Amino acid sequence: ALKDAQAVLSQTQLQQKSGTATRFDSLRQQVQVANRQQELLSAQNDRDRTQLILADLLNLTQSAPVEAKESAEPQPDWTQSLQATLEAAINRRPELAALEEDIEIAQAQKNLAGAALLPRLQVGVGYGYGDVLKGFRQDEVTLNASLNWVVFDGGASDAQRDQAEYDRQNAQLDLRAQAQRIRTDLERAYLAKETGKAQIQSAEVAVSQAQESLALARRRQELGLSLQIEVITAERDLTQARQNLTNAVIRYNRALAELELAVGV
Repeated sequence: ALKDAQAVLSQTQLQQKSGTATRFDSLRQQVQVANRQQELLSAQNDRDRTQLILADLLNLTQSAPVEAKESAEPQPDWTQSLQATLEAAINRRPELAALEEDIEIAQAQKNLAGAALLPRLQVGVGYGYGDVLKGFRQDEVTLNASLNWVVFDGGASDAQRDQAEYDRQNAQLDLRAQAQRIRTDLERAYLAKETGKAQIQSAEVAVSQAQESLALARRRQELGLSLQIEVITAERDLTQARQNLTNAVIRYNRALAELELAVGV
């Protein structure tokens, strides 16, 4: 924006020398250049402050250089549908798999507790041999069987079974709640991504139109068909359109990152 304002100022000063622009036009454009310089200084200050914050988050020294790797450009779009994305998230998120494992463990513990009062039959088989006559051998097979049946254990088995069932139900509730949170986060990010993509397309059209409008306003001023205020207005509109495009790209990229996080990528 500052470069654009300086270019307009140089053009206006040349026109003033040739008599096609007034001193007032030059002064007004000089004000625009000064305003853009102030905006640039403010943006640089915001950037430096953000670099310090990012360095602190990354546990780097304050003197470590932290720069953006590239300018704000839209990242490749997410190609899966919302339903396919939901299914992918269910299959990928490790906390859901951990909760499902907790449910299986609780069910196994419940089954073991319920089996504690059931009869248990243990059977053992042994094999050996012994000398009957000198030089002869006889095989020996031993069969052992025992039956254990705990008739009463003071309610310990019932308490363990109830505790296991309580743990299983809690794990199921946690699983449903976690799955719902993932669904909500994913749908919100997916919607924000789609909105950001539409905003980028709209902002790109606005930038193109604003550039054409500024070029036309400059041409009209050169021919003496318009006032300086039209050029200033067109210049301001172009700056705003560029800012809107950059903000739309940032929102889109952030939504895309949140979507990937929700899926578990």
